[in-house]
Amino acid sequence: RRLAIAAAGDTALSDAVLDALVGEAAGTPLFVISLARSVGRSSDGLLPEKADAVVAAQIDLLSPADRALLRETAVLGDGVALDVIATVLDRSEVLDPDRWQSMRDVAVVEGARLHFVHESFRRSAYEGLSIRRRRAIHSRLADVLSTHAVTSAVEIAIHLHAAGRYVEAFDAAAHAAETVARDGALLDAAALYSRALDAARRSSDLDRHRLAEIAFAAAGVAEVVGHYDDALMALDVVQRVHGTRADVLTQRATVLERTGATARSLRLLRREIGRAHV
Repeated sequence: RRLAIAAAGDTALSDAVLDALVGEAAGTPLFVISLARSVGRSSDGLLPEKADAVVAAQIDLLSPADRALLRETAVLGDGVALDVIATVLDRSEVLDPDRWQSMRDVAVVEGARLHFVHESFRRSAYEGLSIRRRRAIHSRLADVLSTHAVTSAVEIAIHLHAAGRYVEAFDAAAHAAETVARDGALLDAAALYSRALDAARRSSDLDRHRLAEIAFAAAGVAEVVGHYDDALMALDVVQRVHGTRADVLTQRATVLERTGATARSLRLLRREIGRAHV
């Protein structure tokens, strides 16, 4: 409330407006300041805009050229190096920090990297770009990052997925998952396996046996970290590829037992044992 009053300057804020402003800002100082200033710009002294509308309006105040550049840069993420921006967007002028001065209320250059003042600005700028253009930039960025030895496979997989290159996204995420799982980082591995299987659901061009292999590994990791729903969904993928398999049934029964569905687990095993005898 003190920050809002200070940001409003000469504009008096009623208790009702202060309450609404603080509630809408949800503890984010940037939103407190932006919303308080928006009250000062309104003719009736009321809170005229939601926080996300204030952010979008601030971006709209930029020149068309600045706005277009900001939106394309938002696809690359926060804290991205200027040379990467120049390479991906094919715009050498962005290497000059002065090029960004007109956008300093939204994004600033620090140490040859561009940082958005707040994630809400990056998100709003990103959403202002067409899906087709977003995908093209994500695709170009994935290709550029793949030439950088220090870039993580996770980051590349994220951009491949956003570009709609699902087969490559699956391969990158699956490889990264296998690597971190061997290192014992099972929570990270579970997240990467989940990303790989999400990419797989969006493509019909994957090698089915490789998909089943990754899904079975994903189920094992998900079970260990307690993500039982993910484990069961991964086992469904394996079963769709290979049909009924003893190892899949055993693991499914184990996962069901861990969820507390012991009776269901026993019924599953008895039914399949009966079929095996037949």
